[in-house]
Amino acid sequence: MAGTLSMTIGGTVTNVTIDSADSLGSIATKLNASGARVGAAVMFDGTNYRLQVRGLDTGAANAVTFGETGFSLGLTGTPYQTAQDAKLKVDGIDVTRSTNLITGVIPGVSLALTKTTSSAQVRVAGDPTAVQKKLETFVSAYNDIVNTGHSAAGYGTGKASNSLLSGDVAIRTTLDRISSLISTPVAGTTGRYTTLGSVGLGTDRDGKLQFDATKLASALATDPNVVARLFVTDATTGATGAMKSFSSTIDGLVTGDQAPFTGRLAALDALTKQISNDQTSMQLRLDKTEQRLRAQFTQLEITASAYKTQASALSNIGGWNFK
Repeated sequence: MAGTLSMTIGGTVTNVTIDSADSLGSIATKLNASGARVGAAVMFDGTNYRLQVRGLDTGAANAVTFGETGFSLGLTGTPYQTAQDAKLKVDGIDVTRSTNLITGVIPGVSLALTKTTSSAQVRVAGDPTAVQKKLETFVSAYNDIVNTGHSAAGYGTGKASNSLLSGDVAIRTTLDRISSLISTPVAGTTGRYTTLGSVGLGTDRDGKLQFDATKLASALATDPNVVARLFVTDATTGATGAMKSFSSTIDGLVTGDQAPFTGRLAALDALTKQISNDQTSMQLRLDKTEQRLRAQFTQLEITASAYKTQASALSNIGGWNFK
């Protein structure tokens, strides 16, 4: 048995050379190493060994067909399972997909098809608990920013952790701008719920964010669609969503030549370089002063030594006895 085994998948043909010495196991290995989107294995049914080949991609467009030249393994016959697309009707509309996971039919909903059925009812409901948890996470992150800003620049009776940042303008500007977003109406929203404060988010006297879960639950029960527009972009109404507002505001604070943090970092960087230069200059002056003092000290030692020599000579003269 020798020849060529061809596989056609989605219009792409892959040829595998089969040698007379090949076993079913070695043929399976060659198929798996061919680069074609197939998986091959050998199965023993209790009597015979069988070569199984399956496509790795779903859908009718990825059906696998075989051609055998010079030998016959029976792969060109009717497949055990024919590749096909998933088909369903949604509100009377025919829908076709190459996979059993259906997306893009119902906004925000994924349908997982597990069996054939004549009809099925899908009930889509909101999940207030999930929304609450996400907001609690947001509140925690927001308050981390506030706490960090207060610690760095000082707040109330608390002193700044770094004296150079005491009352820092960039930090204060950041806290003021993100705080204003809580009470500012979100673009594209109308009616009763137009601000984050209207659904339970508000700041306390220290600028930290507080969350009223009961107020959020009431808003979701009253008008979930309007509440949703507060947080996410809705192209149909022009709502930009508060989260996008936060993202845009933060980008404006930290990126670009006119951003407060960009200017402040540049100033601090310049100050750091100036301090470094001053330190270098001071060290040079200290080194020169040290050299001058050492030279003076050496000269004083030489002078003192000369005086000691003269004093000793005078002492010897004073001890002579002339008669």
